[in-house]
Amino acid sequence: MKKKLLYLAVIALISASCEPEATFPTVVTGDAIVYATAKTVQLNGYVESDGGDVVTERGICYVTSSSEDVPTISNNVVSAGSGKGSFSAILERVEPGTYSYRAYATNDIGTSYGDIKYFKMTTSGKPNDDPKDDPKDDPDDGGKKYTINDFLGTYSLKAYNWDAATYETWSGVKIKTYDLDYWSNAVYVEGLLRGEGYTFFTALGQFDAEKQCIRLFAGWQFTNRTFTFTGEDISYIARFYPIYANKNEDTFIYLQSGSGYEGCAEAWLTFNSNGKLCLGASDTPDPKTGKYANGMVFRYIEAENPTNYNRFEAFIEVEMTKTSNTASMPEKAPYKIEHADIINTNIEGMLHKSLIMKSLKATKCAN
Repeated sequence: MKKKLLYLAVIALISASCEPEATFPTVVTGDAIVYATAKTVQLNGYVESDGGDVVTERGICYVTSSSEDVPTISNNVVSAGSGKGSFSAILERVEPGTYSYRAYATNDIGTSYGDIKYFKMTTSGKPNDDPKDDPKDDPDDGGKKYTINDFLGTYSLKAYNWDAATYETWSGVKIKTYDLDYWSNAVYVEGLLRGEGYTFFTALGQFDAEKQCIRLFAGWQFTNRTFTFTGEDISYIARFYPIYANKNEDTFIYLQSGSGYEGCAEAWLTFNSNGKLCLGASDTPDPKTGKYANGMVFRYIEAENPTNYNRFEAFIEVEMTKTSNTASMPEKAPYKIEHADIINTNIEGMLHKSLIMKSLKATKCAN
């Protein structure tokens, strides 16, 4: 019996000695998405490995580049949860200047960091050529002056599916103009969700030359652009809504009001320093929640019974790359447009990931 116990003890000791020792986690610093008009920045990161131990904290640390400090957790820190995988941190009310930042991750062994990257917050809200430029070398932060024709054309799109926790891409997103009596420089973004062929996923808004963006307004749609789901004969209408969402949270917030047309909420499409068109914050937060838009969702409403509604997947980190410069000339609005407020959301305007959604298998579109 003693020999057996000794044998088992030796085996246990050998097994324990064969287990790999925990090491520091491995973390990657992601890109910065700057919404200059809203003084808001989204900083991204990714924990590739936990080092064999649980990552108890992860996030972004940052400093102003003028401080000459290397960003560490002893500086400015925005925590973004725990564990492995992608994460993002939102900085609000960011003062003009150039900043250095990097992702960090901590386990019981210690804290490790990703590479140092930079972003620049401008004073005017206009895009810049190089985020590493010293603000003193560019006193007016003017960058390129965009016209409406710079926005028009066809795009491919990459975005983070908040519900599925994965990145997705699609092509054939089109930005077009049309004539409209009650707001100038009217535009619509066709196929904003799923791209080519999904013309009923359209967001409406206007080009703003002063703000250098396209302002997309919540709740507006072409009334004739209806669709049906596979196996159904019920017609639905899809409506665009800006949202605020975080990868690390289980709820997102509908933005319900703001400085858009007739007081609706809005999200802006602006060019970043790499020439990508990004969907994000306007210069006015939602007055109820104080949040700025950083994503989008399309709700679908039964055309004949507007109390029957649901939503498609929510997306953040929406980035569009132009694939064609073909610009449509202004024409009369192809369909009647209509606006509707959000129906029956709870007090905080939140929806949980567990909300049942229909599969995106729309097969017919009226127009």
